[in-house]
Amino acid sequence: MSEAELLKEVLKLCEKYRLYHFHSGDSRRDLGTRGFPDLVIVGRQLLFAELKTNYGKTSTHQNSWRWKIQLAGVKWVKWTPYDLEDKTIETVLASLA
Repeated sequence: MSEAELLKEVLKLCEKYRLYHFHSGDSRRDLGTRGFPDLVIVGRQLLFAELKTNYGKTSTHQNSWRWKIQLAGVKWVKWTPYDLEDKTIETVLASLA
């Protein structure tokens, strides 16, 4: 499963649980520090999600964002298709609803 396919499935779940969410369509045009997470999801809490294929690795810039976000006390996750299959993603999103 590609990152784009995973994104589509995660967005469906966000809609199912009525969670606010944002994904930049083309991050190369965004302003700011490189490596910003793929998704910002808001429910009872704020969550940043980085999406990868099952074997995808986060970049140095993505890891920097991860540490800054976590240092600020906000949840950051890396999700892969495995997390979709085992219902981890749905469980986390349901808990935000």
